[in-house]
Amino acid sequence: MKQQRDTPLFPDILWNRPLNKNGAGKLLIVGGNKHRFFAPAQAQFTAEKIGAGIVKTVLPEATRKLVGAGDSNEFASSNPSGSFSKDALHELLSLANWSDTVLLAGDAGHNSETSMLIEEFLQKYVDKVVMTQDFVDMFVGSPDTLLSRDNTLLVVSFSQLQKIAKHMSEPRAFVYSMSLQSLLEELGDFSRTCNAAFITFHQQNLIVAAQGKTSYMKSLKEVWRIEQAAKSAVFWMQQPETFFETVTTSLLDESVILGAE
Repeated sequence: MKQQRDTPLFPDILWNRPLNKNGAGKLLIVGGNKHRFFAPAQAQFTAEKIGAGIVKTVLPEATRKLVGAGDSNEFASSNPSGSFSKDALHELLSLANWSDTVLLAGDAGHNSETSMLIEEFLQKYVDKVVMTQDFVDMFVGSPDTLLSRDNTLLVVSFSQLQKIAKHMSEPRAFVYSMSLQSLLEELGDFSRTCNAAFITFHQQNLIVAAQGKTSYMKSLKEVWRIEQAAKSAVFWMQQPETFFETVTTSLLDESVILGAE
């Protein structure tokens, strides 16, 4: 199904969005390390702009002096490299249970301890999670556990999609030379085998694949994953009953979304 850039494929999703912050959901954003925390900052900016009710961002303790103790900032245990340590699990679970949806936004750093933390977090926390950037990279070599998780949306580059599909217990091949129609068919079939859903980008199209259904929308953006992950997290948080329709609608540009309010 094709969605035009200026016209929602499922207009009811836009019209049924919450009208005030009290009913607009609680989003928890996770990410950052002491060397870089652009991803959680951009995700928070986008989520608040797009209409999230309350947003909290949890960063490693090592970033506290760098980002400051703002009202929306929370901090969890960090390791000597400045990324989340395994001791952050209790803090992450507590904050996640406060929220309606968790966005693992990126800039977590390539750290084995943080990877183990996130794997355990995903096993213990069963509600809605959106993942992108290097949080996805933690699982590309062994993705089956992640793909079998319910309530999971992966916002991935085409390269990440290729790596995930290659390392599954039943590998699949996605190549850049595929036509859009061929890719949509393959992704639809692929998504039937996974509990997780996907958003990816191919030939200037944003593509959603979930439970055998696919949708796409033309997009000229070159840098898109963090912003799209935040938009999708907010939409899904606010209208969880219609996942495919809701996430498809979240592909729309901010100007279209905000213009409908």
